[in-house]
Amino acid sequence: MDIASILATIDSQIANLQQARAALERVGDVPKRRGRPKGSVKAISSTVPPVKASKKRGGMSPEGRARIAAAQKARWAAQRKLAAKSVAVKPPAKAVVTKKASPKVLPEAAKKPVEKAPPKK
Repeated sequence: MDIASILATIDSQIANLQQARAALERVGDVPKRRGRPKGSVKAISSTVPPVKASKKRGGMSPEGRARIAAAQKARWAAQRKLAAKSVAVKPPAKAVVTKKASPKVLPEAAKKPVEKAPPKK
């Protein structure tokens, strides 16, 4: 290669690097924001057809709520009734038994030495 073509290649690379540096400096000056960028909703909404408003689902009727509340109050009353019965009937206190330290008494057979079996051949 001749010197002129090498210098031209280097100059083009230098120009590319300067452009990249300038672009990075511009990006560094912009503060970072969280969330979706501004204007992105408009861009999306122009390409996507509008969504129909969904039908509102029916909630619970006041009569239904009253039935559930009455059933729950009945459950609570039954629990209170069982709790009152268990408190009224207390089990008798357990007697504390202490053990006396006594020497172990072994039967006569246990005092004799145990005979070992002869080794197997």
